[in-house]
Amino acid sequence: MMLYSDLLLSMEDTVCLSIVDMARSNDHPQVCFRTSLKKLKEKFESTSQAARCEIKLEYESMKMKSHEDPEMFINNLEKLSRRMNEDFDMKIIDEEIITKVLKTLPREYESLVDSLQVQMDTEKGVTLDNLKEQLRSKFQRMKKNETRTRRHETILNTGMAVKQKRVYKTTKKNKEDK
Repeated sequence: MMLYSDLLLSMEDTVCLSIVDMARSNDHPQVCFRTSLKKLKEKFESTSQAARCEIKLEYESMKMKSHEDPEMFINNLEKLSRRMNEDFDMKIIDEEIITKVLKTLPREYESLVDSLQVQMDTEKGVTLDNLKEQLRSKFQRMKKNETRTRRHETILNTGMAVKQKRVYKTTKKNKEDK
């Protein structure tokens, strides 16, 4: 009953409120939380052929960006594949997600992709959790290297600025002496 109360409190428009209020389960004459959610889902989530094509295109066009966290990318793929399964009965297995990730990783991950592809051919194979772990490790190393590079560039730029300032002062002083 608490979930139903929370659901009612979250309703902002009268259409949603009436859908939740009118949802009744055959087992219980009382309003049912699960039935309410089902009715709301039917109202707001399209299951048409166009929506099916749209979600499939969204999945196929997903590509990881260069500085994107690979774990977030995989989580988004999993979320989308779960929705494809629940709403459109389109089953995406872990192996397909792994293949999708390996095909869409940026160049920075090329060496890791090669080793994972070799690992896929062994008895052990590659699991989604294993893939996430290896990508997380690579991503963290890349971030550390990027931070170091920025620090070095800042130090070099600061050193160059100080050196240029000294040269400028020396040149200015030499001109004043003449």
